[in-house]
Amino acid sequence: MPLYEFKCDPCGVFDEWRSLADRNVPAYCPICQKLGKRVFSPPTMLSGSLRLRQEIQEPRLVSRDRETGSQNDLLFQVSADA
Repeated sequence: MPLYEFKCDPCGVFDEWRSLADRNVPAYCPICQKLGKRVFSPPTMLSGSLRLRQEIQEPRLVSRDRETGSQNDLLFQVSADA
């Protein structure tokens, strides 16, 4: 479900998760319960945390330790030198 932005004249802007079918139906302000109107704003892409973005940009080498363990008991080493 998309997150839509609404505006209440006395209280300001608030967000509400809505189905596409209900996107143009006015919403009630969570503070004063007055009717708010939908505000059109540019879309926002939720991309995760800063750490996730760093992990994507900085891949690490993952290798199996061949000296210990069996095929059912694999050990992985993460190398920071990648």
